[in-house]
Amino acid sequence: MATLTKRENNSSGRKYKDTVMRLLCLDSRRAIEVCNALSGTNYAPTAYVQHFLVEDKLLGRHGDILCAIENELFFLSEHMSTFNWNIPMRVFQYVSDSIELEFLKNANLHNTALIKIPTPKFFMLYNGSRSKKNLPKVMRLSDSFIIPDKEPALELVVQVIDVNYGCGSEALAKSPTLNGYAYFIHCIDSHIKAGLRRDKAIANAIDTCIKEDVLAEFMSEHYGKLVDMLGYEYSLEDEFNGRLMGALEEAREELREELRTEVQEEISEQKDITAISSLLERGFPTAEIADILKIPLQRVEKLMIRTS
Repeated sequence: MATLTKRENNSSGRKYKDTVMRLLCLDSRRAIEVCNALSGTNYAPTAYVQHFLVEDKLLGRHGDILCAIENELFFLSEHMSTFNWNIPMRVFQYVSDSIELEFLKNANLHNTALIKIPTPKFFMLYNGSRSKKNLPKVMRLSDSFIIPDKEPALELVVQVIDVNYGCGSEALAKSPTLNGYAYFIHCIDSHIKAGLRRDKAIANAIDTCIKEDVLAEFMSEHYGKLVDMLGYEYSLEDEFNGRLMGALEEAREELREELRTEVQEEISEQKDITAISSLLERGFPTAEIADILKIPLQRVEKLMIRTS
């Protein structure tokens, strides 16, 4: 469960890992640049920015990005591989709390005058391997509703942005920060595919970005922290995917067991039908057939319908 706080220190004393994308966006100018590219806004580099922490207690990290730029509230969630259809539900869990805590502190909602709040905008940054044609442009909270509604009374829309390097995304073209980050992740994945150990792949990718002047100052300043962060993020992905594969295999085994049971029951039923048909042809009454086959009379009567 994610929670939100404005403070940069964690009162519980628990150590939380940042993500690389969040670390980038803690720089207000970069946050403005990224949000402008995603939403089509044109905030000046000097615009007022408020940063908030979204603590994911399950993963033990500060992953999702929440910041207010002037009169708009931007939420960014990054996904490295596995596509998560529940992002709108996750956002819904704490967006109302964040607005209440940060923008309605002394407001009296019983007053007749309309109270204004920052306009929220939600984005999922996806750099996994899902094909572009299968990547939805938006995800809606209403997709989770049991009964579909053409005009839902409650809605929350998350825009899905492909940030894979070289994908042709308009956001990457507009934001050097996003494009540089996409290139960084691309370098890591390329090194891993080439056979390098993960820690070596991350270090080499950082060196490549510095050499090619891609987020070079940021990479140099946070070299050790980046290796630690990315190692943690990839480990989380491995753990999640491992659990997912385990769950899938368990589900497959349950399905296999169900199919085996169904087949065995079908075979047993077919044997009983054959025996009942044979005994009926020889003139035995149903009560005697049940006694001969050692099966309930109701089952004999039920199966007799299938023999007719």
